[in-house]
Amino acid sequence: MYNIEYLEHTADIGFKIIADSMQELFRGSILEMFNNLISIKSDKKKKARSFTVKGADSNELLYNILKNFLDNFYLKRFVPVSILSIRIENGKVKIKTDVVSAGKEDSRNYKLLREIKAVTYHKLDIQEEDGKFETILIFDV
Repeated sequence: MYNIEYLEHTADIGFKIIADSMQELFRGSILEMFNNLISIKSDKKKKARSFTVKGADSNELLYNILKNFLDNFYLKRFVPVSILSIRIENGKVKIKTDVVSAGKEDSRNYKLLREIKAVTYHKLDIQEEDGKFETILIFDV
């Protein structure tokens, strides 16, 4: 489980995420980024996809995960509608997800809410306290 607290940030989107595990922090970060980007009406045509991302530490892993998902949205028009599993080991994260297409032919099934230009490292610093994982995420819009 995770909780989101939106932050005031000039010309960008920012939120603090607190989660019960690193996997939930990653899951919530992905889904919340897309909740700010696009609204999907139906996931009836969903397809399973897997992504593997590498990083030197948890901050780089999260940054690379979000960048990978954002790149896949803009290049392949994939939108994750659910995260099926997240496995973390040896500097890699393997994510299994259900995605739907947000291409021109699917335009009746989605509404673009805003453009997210980039994931940033600004304030990205995952901390663990009392068994909870938290960080702040800022997206350039």
